[in-house]
Amino acid sequence: YASVSTTTKTAPGQLTVSELKSTRIFGLIGDDIQHSLSPKLHHGHGYRYQLWQTDDLKKMMSVFNFFQLPGASVTKPFKVDVIQYCDQLDQHAKRIGAVNTLVRRGNKIIGYNTDWIGIQKSIGRYLENKSVKILGKGGAGKAVAYAVKQCKGKLVYDESFDVLVNATPVGDHL
Repeated sequence: YASVSTTTKTAPGQLTVSELKSTRIFGLIGDDIQHSLSPKLHHGHGYRYQLWQTDDLKKMMSVFNFFQLPGASVTKPFKVDVIQYCDQLDQHAKRIGAVNTLVRRGNKIIGYNTDWIGIQKSIGRYLENKSVKILGKGGAGKAVAYAVKQCKGKLVYDESFDVLVNATPVGDHL
């Protein structure tokens, strides 16, 4: 919804029609995301970043395509399932098997995985020659496993490990 002018807004932050026409809209696609800090982290001039809470990825991607939205972040539980809506994957997303970023290029949606880069930059220097156990097997866990391999660490599945990574949603609301 958009208001005709700034004096007829019906809710705080509502865009006017002219603002809506000139504003690029991005968002976070996921379920149980109301606690996300993404809108505060990803804000800027000329675009809006919103939470797109859904339990139906198919409907969300229908809306994404109908409005030709330029891009989105993707989180639980859709990082693996969203791949079917991508026309192309970057080399890392392909290897990881999970996507956390959608970018529209013309009529195509390109899927990227940037999670592994964040892992590599934040803890990568501690992973070389270390035994790493990952809790969680979803999209985030897959990205951690990829980062561990890129940093020359070793994945372990027993109780003998040097580093333990929690890639589950436990603690999301802290």
